[in-house]
Amino acid sequence: MFLWYAIKFTHMTFGLVPKVLYPIDMVLTIFSVYKLRAMVNSIVFKIGHVQHIIASKIVCVDQAVRLNFRRDYRNQGIGFGVRY
Repeated sequence: MFLWYAIKFTHMTFGLVPKVLYPIDMVLTIFSVYKLRAMVNSIVFKIGHVQHIIASKIVCVDQAVRLNFRRDYRNQGIGFGVRY
């Protein structure tokens, strides 16, 4: 879905090779809901055919914020030094 996933390079990697053998275009396979293939310019590194990038929102619950009940202090080290 994002560029965090593994990227496969189908051409040879960069290294100590003559300029004639430098790969001009590389094909990236980006895994998301659909498999998108994009051509990448190796000098400028720009990606084409990316239409939508939607980041997921993370919703979490803060366990430290509670009402002042003594039974909840067991989760916070018996409540010593915990002030509301």
